[in-house]
Amino acid sequence: MDKETGVKVLGEVIRSGKTTRSYIANEFNVDQSQVSRIVNGKFKRMSGHALEICNFAYRLQIIDRANEGDKKLIPELEQKLIQLVVARPQAAEALNALLSALVDG
Repeated sequence: MDKETGVKVLGEVIRSGKTTRSYIANEFNVDQSQVSRIVNGKFKRMSGHALEICNFAYRLQIIDRANEGDKKLIPELEQKLIQLVVARPQAAEALNALLSALVDG
């Protein structure tokens, strides 16, 4: 994802109320001022926290655009992921890598 797209998507999800700067700061363990700089595009490279936060916003946007039938699967998938992480941490790490490759792909 390029910087322009990332900043645009991040701004959209915040303006729409799907998330807040405060939530993002807490979720990614960064200062809220850093989130504000990312939202405003005041960063040099699309890497590190900027990339992680923009990817998070992109995923929120994708979920929101999914049709209602697909949204019904989200809680079921979340529950299965929690069970996997608890039961088999190594498998969860492998699945996380696979999902990242598919999303970033």
